[in-house]
Amino acid sequence: LLRAANLGDSGFAIIRSNSPLYIQPPQTHYFNCPKQLSKIPESMRGDGSIVDHPSDADLYSVNLQGGDIVIAYTDGLSDNVFPNDVTAITSLVMRSNLDGFALAQTLADRLVLYATQCMWDKRRKSPFEQGCKAEGLYWRGG
Repeated sequence: LLRAANLGDSGFAIIRSNSPLYIQPPQTHYFNCPKQLSKIPESMRGDGSIVDHPSDADLYSVNLQGGDIVIAYTDGLSDNVFPNDVTAITSLVMRSNLDGFALAQTLADRLVLYATQCMWDKRRKSPFEQGCKAEGLYWRGG
């Protein structure tokens, strides 16, 4: 059993049988303003101050099966890499003859490498760029 509490724009994905079983949606107050734990002294709070609490977290639970892959990530991945690309990279790495730590490390390395390549490629549309466009904003990259 996997139980998760997640707050903000970091998240996790569960891949089962080469398909996404679950992808944590980001929690935001509005576009590009993620929920996050903060402690602002009363004397510094002003109009527009936002304070989130652990009780604001999304709760999720699922019974995992053998072979399920859980990927925890920050917005560095989700802003630059589409979920279908995460699934494709995961599927390719899982075909390798690696096991245990080597498999997990290889998957992490490949996801980071791809996210970095996507971040620098200004010709490629990113999930963040799509989000900006939906909000009427222009932004190139992730």
